[in-house]
Amino acid sequence: MILCGILIAAGILGALIPFSSIVGLDNHREIKGPTEAEATISSNSTTTTTPTRKEYTLIAQDAELEIAPGKVVKTWTFNGTMPGPPLIFTEGDNVTVKFINKTPIPHTVHMHGNHDAANDGVHHQIMPNETYLYNITAGPAGALMYHCHAYPTSLHIRMGMYGAMIVDPKDNPLPPAREFVMVLSEYDDDNIMKFETQYYPINGYLDQYVQNPIQVNRDELVRLYVINIGTTIPYQFHLHSTIFKAYPSGLLSNKPIDVQTAPVGPGDATLIEAKWKYPGTYLFHSHGFLEERGNMGQIVVAENINENNNSNQAVRGNETTGTSMFDWQYELQKKLQNPTIINYSDAQLTGIKGSNNDHGGMIAHDNATTFTQPTANASGASIPEHQLSHGKNSGGVIPSKQEISIVEGASNPSNDDFFDPSPVIVKRGNSITWINNDSVPHTATSGNPESGEAPTGAVFDTGIIGPRQSSKEIAINADAGTYDYYCTLHPYMKGQLTIEE
Repeated sequence: MILCGILIAAGILGALIPFSSIVGLDNHREIKGPTEAEATISSNSTTTTTPTRKEYTLIAQDAELEIAPGKVVKTWTFNGTMPGPPLIFTEGDNVTVKFINKTPIPHTVHMHGNHDAANDGVHHQIMPNETYLYNITAGPAGALMYHCHAYPTSLHIRMGMYGAMIVDPKDNPLPPAREFVMVLSEYDDDNIMKFETQYYPINGYLDQYVQNPIQVNRDELVRLYVINIGTTIPYQFHLHSTIFKAYPSGLLSNKPIDVQTAPVGPGDATLIEAKWKYPGTYLFHSHGFLEERGNMGQIVVAENINENNNSNQAVRGNETTGTSMFDWQYELQKKLQNPTIINYSDAQLTGIKGSNNDHGGMIAHDNATTFTQPTANASGASIPEHQLSHGKNSGGVIPSKQEISIVEGASNPSNDDFFDPSPVIVKRGNSITWINNDSVPHTATSGNPESGEAPTGAVFDTGIIGPRQSSKEIAINADAGTYDYYCTLHPYMKGQLTIEE
C-alpha cells in the first residue's frame, strides 16, 4: 500500500498514549504571542469589555488508527485523531493556540477566519520539535475549520491534519438547539492523492452514526455544523424527511435559506438548522456515491429521548443556549479510532534544520535542538555548489560514488521528474548520495509503496533529508537487477536503481 512506509522513516512505533486530556486549556503556564487588542467595543453599546482569553494546545503526532472495523491506516494528526479536536470559541475571544510539532516533517496550523500573516499558518513552516504560538481574535461567527498548510497542503489534509473550529456569536445568541459537528473528508490508502477516493468518512470513521445513531426529540431544533475538508469535490449534504435551513458558507452573517440538500464545496462549510415533525429513524448523508463509501448516518427522532444515550452532552454558554453533543461525538470518535501514537525520540526529531528566526518570541526550540539555515549536509559539512544540480552521467564510466538529485519541485505530485537521474546505473558495492534540491524534506527509501519493502539485501533508507541537504553515502550491495525506491513522505515520488556486477 502507498502508506506502508510513510511513518517509519525516522522512528518506530510507540505505545498508546492515554486520551484523558487530548485538548484543553493550557492554564498551567504563561502563553506569550503577538497580542491582539486587549479590549473590544460591543457593537450594541459604548461599553469597553475585556475579551475572554482562551488557550489551546495542538500537537502534531503521527498515529495508526482505525477508520472502519479492522481497517487500520497510518495518519498525520492533531492530538492523535483524524479529525483533531473541535475548537470552540465565542466571537471576540482572544485565542492562543500553542502548536507543538512532534513529527519528523514540517507542519503548520492554518485557521479559517480573520487574522494577520504571522498567524496564518503558511509562511513559517514549524519544523520537528519546534513550538509555535498562534494568536487570533475569534471570528466570524459560524462553522469554520483549521488544517495544516505545509506543502503540498492537499497531502497533509488527506493524511488527517484538520479539524472543526466553531465560533459562537457574541451579541446575538442563537436559539437553543441540540448541536452536532460533521467533518466530511476523503481517504484512500492505495493512493493517498487519488481524485476519487475509496472512503468518505464523517468525523474520521466510516458510517459511525449508522451503528451509533444521533438521537433527537421530535420538534426539537437541531443544529449541525457541517464542514467539507475534502480537496476535490463538493458534497451535497442531505437530511431525510425534512426541509431545513442552511447558512451559506457556514457563516451566521449570511441569511439562511430553505433547502432540501445543502451544497458544501471543498474548504467550505454550511450551518444547518432542522426539525423533524414525525418520530422515526432517518438517514443523513452526502448525495451520490459518497454515501456508499462511508458517508452515511442515522438520526433517531423520538418523543422523549433517553438523555443517557448521548452521555457526554454539555450546556453551551447558559441554559438558554442549547445542548452541545460535541464531547459525545469526539469521545465516540476516539473510542472507534483507538489510535496508537508513534513516538519519536528527540534525536530523531532534530535531523531537519529550519529557520533560526523566533518570529517575535512565537518560536520555541525544545530541548537542545538548534535550527539554522540548511546550507550544510547532515554531518555539518558545507554542500559543494556543484552538488546542487546533477545530470545523467555521459562519460560511459560508472563512478564509484554517485549522486542523485531530488529535483526542485519534487513534492508536487504533478511534477514530471522526482529523482535525477532515474533510473541510475550503479556498480554493486559502490555508493550513492541523494541531494535534496527541493524546498521541503524528503527520503529515498527502498521498496515500492504499492508492493511493500524491497527484497532482502536491497534494503536502504536515507532517513529525512532536509531542503538543500544531502544524505550520507549509501552502500549498494544487492544482487544485479533493477530495484524501486521512493520518498516515504511523498509516496508518489518514485525512482529506480539498476545494479550491475
